[in-house]
Amino acid sequence: MIHTVKEIYEQSIQVVEDFYKKVGAGENPNPSPVFLQADQLLRAVETSGASLLELTRQAYENNLYRHVVNVTIVSLTLGCALKLKADKLSVLAKAGLLFDLGMMKIQGGDMSHIRQHPETSAKILEGLPDIPPDAIQVALQHHERRDGSGYPKGLKAEETHPMARIVALADTFCNLTHVAPGQRILSLNESMRELLKGKSLFDDKCLRALLENVTFYPKGTWVKLSTGDTGKVVAENLGMPLRPIIKIYCDQDDERIYSEQFVDLKSATGIFINQVLLEEKLKQKGIDLSWS
Repeated sequence: MIHTVKEIYEQSIQVVEDFYKKVGAGENPNPSPVFLQADQLLRAVETSGASLLELTRQAYENNLYRHVVNVTIVSLTLGCALKLKADKLSVLAKAGLLFDLGMMKIQGGDMSHIRQHPETSAKILEGLPDIPPDAIQVALQHHERRDGSGYPKGLKAEETHPMARIVALADTFCNLTHVAPGQRILSLNESMRELLKGKSLFDDKCLRALLENVTFYPKGTWVKLSTGDTGKVVAENLGMPLRPIIKIYCDQDDERIYSEQFVDLKSATGIFINQVLLEEKLKQKGIDLSWS
């Protein structure tokens, strides 16, 4: 049976939720359903990666299972860009869906408890059948940082597993770009500035792969430009994910513009995207989007 990208995405979330809840209930479930879903998700990233990345930008409640799937999608996107071999990508997909299992055992919301989850995740995985050793290392090390400021062991750069470096960046990126319903979407420019400010924390090759391959402003995204104009992304510029082509719909005063006006940020170097806008917020301001 052929599934749509959205069906694969939602099915992945359900498989992760079922598995994580069993672990949370004290069971030691067979990970084979997760492995099968991981391979299906990998195939989807290889064939329809841009569409999956768009789904990761949807608004959602604070949902661990969706976050895990989003991190896996971004991790696989980076893994493909870094030209990992097929067997390594398969392990990375499995590691991505399993890396946060320890969160199911965390009691209390203070940081001292939360910081225990990498070791808890690794311990859980060690007790399950057929878990790749690399996946255990990813679970244990995904909060380590290049400069040694991470946890649980304060490992530096080459002391960490290469896949853990990928998942560490993907996890941070997804946390930065997470959108809760009713909240302002964090600009991807803002997200990247945050990541680049912490450049010493992440692997250079992984950061470069993220900059060059992740679709920051998917087609259809509403944005506010530095000029004050409001527009919608209509196309991407290959190799320049932060500089798409924008169709302008409203001026600085939110007055509709009926003539077709486009801004290509590749050539309009003095104009930037200041903010990503929720369509609901535009409607609340009385802006008619039926013509868009």
